[in-house]
Amino acid sequence: MVSTSVRERLNGVVARLPAGVGRHVPLGVRIVKAVVAGNVSDRAMTLAAQAFTSILPVLLLLTTLPGSGALDRTLSMFDVSAGIGPGDDPGSYASFGVIGALMTLISATSMARALDRLYVGVWGVQNSGLRGWWRWLLVIAVLALATVAQAMVVVDVNESDGRVILSLVETFAIWTLAWAAVPRILTRNQLRAADLGWLGAASGAGITAFVVVTEVGYARVFHSARSSFGALGVVFASIGWLFVFMAVVVVATLVVQVVRTPPADTD
Repeated sequence: MVSTSVRERLNGVVARLPAGVGRHVPLGVRIVKAVVAGNVSDRAMTLAAQAFTSILPVLLLLTTLPGSGALDRTLSMFDVSAGIGPGDDPGSYASFGVIGALMTLISATSMARALDRLYVGVWGVQNSGLRGWWRWLLVIAVLALATVAQAMVVVDVNESDGRVILSLVETFAIWTLAWAAVPRILTRNQLRAADLGWLGAASGAGITAFVVVTEVGYARVFHSARSSFGALGVVFASIGWLFVFMAVVVVATLVVQVVRTPPADTD
């Protein structure tokens, strides 16, 4: 009785809204419900931890190769590049070892598998399976390349307006392409091109906004963490940064699924 009364009141409020607004209220309610029920914090923390133990080790592995200056700049985004790099020893890759490199790549697929589970849970698609192991490696490669590309795009709010706008457009393009490619690879064409475009654009827009916030204030968090707690502080700050980054991706995935999926008929 109470729930019926509340529903009738809400329907009355919606009915009094302008037609253009009232049409979007049910969609807004569905989005809020999906985000609340979507385990955003759990999924984001899982992905953040997997990213820290997947993408960063791959980048560290690549710094042992000659000509890896761009990778050093990439690692500096996480404030972990001090004392890390190819150095002057040409045998650094050999010392790392082929077996160590393979183990790093294999363990890096944990993030791709976590993303696979995200799309399976949200979109109801079939997972890649063991026969799709190469898809996991491809996803890691895509995200690693996007991370390196982002390191080359310096977003500095103190520069001229034109340069800032250009860097923001480049950041949006990088992450839009990356987060359209990742579900495309993992879901094996089970999502429509329009869905992939929405996923990429929503994630790209959210990450671009987060990059601006990072530029404005989060760098201080890294420096404070390093000065107060040393390497352990950097680890916590990096995981915190990755948590917000992945939360943006998870929320974008949930919102796009609601927007692109018609509501189920209810009696």
